[in-house]
Amino acid sequence: MQSAKAAARQHVRLMETRIERQRLLIEHLDRERQDTAEQARRLLLLQRALEEMLLQLGQLVPPSEEEPTGAAQARLPERMLGKE
Repeated sequence: MQSAKAAARQHVRLMETRIERQRLLIEHLDRERQDTAEQARRLLLLQRALEEMLLQLGQLVPPSEEEPTGAAQARLPERMLGKE
């Protein structure tokens, strides 16, 4: 399970990196007074894909017995990334 968890962490980080690059590209295009509509659409798709990924991964991570379900869901990204 550890290798699957490491792969999930790596993929989440990759998606976060892609999202940040997309934001930077939009900022650059905006400074150059170029159209950003397509890049903004792509950013939204990347963000939604990451959200969906985290939801799907959350179903694989059992909640802590000490946390109510809502609290466990709220801490999902930290739990998946091992930041607890």
